[in-house]
Amino acid sequence: MLQFFLSPLLLWQGAAPAVFANALYGAAFCWYHYMTFLGYSALPFLEHTEVFLWPVALLFAYLPLALLAGFNPSRFVLNMYFD
Repeated sequence: MLQFFLSPLLLWQGAAPAVFANALYGAAFCWYHYMTFLGYSALPFLEHTEVFLWPVALLFAYLPLALLAGFNPSRFVLNMYFD
């Protein structure tokens, strides 16, 4: 929902909108996996629920590469939807 309201700013050309869009998507990705981890860790019959946090480590490897490439996930997603 935040992307919808910030889309005029996120769709600009340049490094700053790409950094902000990557941060926005990274935070959403981390939040999703953390909430999944909390939900499954509350179940007493499941063990090793920390595996739901492993994709967050991949995010930290992805972010520098995405920023170096100038990838803007907001532009990519909105082009998929509206193009």
